[in-house]
Amino acid sequence: MGLTDADHYRRIEEVGQSGTLEVHAENPSWYEIYDDPDTFGPGLRETWGTLTGHDARAAFEADYAAYRLRPAELLNTAPERYAFLREHVYFGREFGHRVESTDRPAVGTQFAELPDGTVASVVGDPRGLSEYCHMQGDNPYGFEGDCGLVAIEGVLAQYGIQVDERTVIDHAVARGLCAITDDPATSGGTSLHGQVEVLADFGVSARAARGFGLEDYAAALEAGRGVIAEVNAGVLWDEPSYVENGQPNHAITITGIARNAATSEVLGVFINDSGRDARGQFVPASVFEAAAVDAGGLAVITDNAAPTYGGRAS
Repeated sequence: MGLTDADHYRRIEEVGQSGTLEVHAENPSWYEIYDDPDTFGPGLRETWGTLTGHDARAAFEADYAAYRLRPAELLNTAPERYAFLREHVYFGREFGHRVESTDRPAVGTQFAELPDGTVASVVGDPRGLSEYCHMQGDNPYGFEGDCGLVAIEGVLAQYGIQVDERTVIDHAVARGLCAITDDPATSGGTSLHGQVEVLADFGVSARAARGFGLEDYAAALEAGRGVIAEVNAGVLWDEPSYVENGQPNHAITITGIARNAATSEVLGVFINDSGRDARGQFVPASVFEAAAVDAGGLAVITDNAAPTYGGRAS
């Protein structure tokens, strides 16, 4: 598991510290630490070999670098090795998202306390992306059912495309891509493929997805993609009057994924919800699955990672 030339230099954040650190991927101290009996003696090397299940020295080289440069990846794929490095090699030091990268946008992890007190590893930017959420219905048409178009507005902002609700609605109306009825509550509604088309018209390619499970939504967000989830509003809000027949009748954006730091189990998602002006709201996995997955697992996923995506946890 070698490092590419694109991985040679990074600026990273250390959790709990201000500023950033510049690190070089080809750090000769990898082997020095591994072979130093005072810091990584034979007993620890034997334990490390058991954890990795293959060439311990080669694995240490890769994981020593990944702990700093790709912490989310290591934490999610090998939580026991991450914990071992944190305790025995980095002595409690942890690193957050990558600030600068020469190969792909930064989507990393930090730790955050969830509403129930659980400390989770959070990938995404619930706090930063909350500024791209507002209550839907802010348009001269009187449309109140334009949740999908407001979600598009928020996704476009992740790609540095600053437009307001009216601009997106103007375009959708002109293209015939949103509903126009006598009922303001349903006017402005969009289909899955209509959302894809509007995004493409503004320069962001995306695809419609069906049958998504919880891990599919998580994988898309963790890859830095813009994610619009089609959900049942009544289930999401716990308001029976909006359940109707259980179909997806509302659109939200996913801005973060919370995982159990030890098992990588998805504990929930962070969302921007224009139907309630809920910014960076945490939704437990069970509620999200009932509102989104059980409603068909419909989503709009951008094709490329967002260049302005910060990967900072709230």
